[in-house]
Amino acid sequence: MSSSTERYDVAIAGGGTAGLALACALADALGPGARIAVVDRVQLRVGAGSGDTRAFALSAGAKRMLSAAAASGGTVVIYESPYRTADTIRMIEEIVGPEAPVVMARELTKIHEEFLRGRARDVRARLEAKPPIGEVVILFRASSEEASSKQ
Repeated sequence: MSSSTERYDVAIAGGGTAGLALACALADALGPGARIAVVDRVQLRVGAGSGDTRAFALSAGAKRMLSAAAASGGTVVIYESPYRTADTIRMIEEIVGPEAPVVMARELTKIHEEFLRGRARDVRARLEAKPPIGEVVILFRASSEEASSKQ
């Protein structure tokens, strides 16, 4: 059995959100010649259909950004993970209200393109019953009065 030893400048244990973010930040800081290893118990697969079912909590920062976007009074467009779609719409309900008009668009420009339109609470309930697959875009709009009164 032969063995080879690869050398790295940095090894990061854990390929979750924090580990991958750290790897990206270090790559920028150390420059193009940096050798960074991310070690995880599962092989990282990237892209649509990768089977990555990790769930990420929506942060207070995400809520602040959604609140600020809603306060603009314009239409807000969010490219979202299918695993967080219902949670993001729940956050929209908290910020704008359960009656807020929402559109969830899935697989835009593809053969399985799908749109769900309705009040935030109704769209969220449908997504909780049948989570989306593939690329997801969420659109919503709130008047600046509605958004600021919910904050």
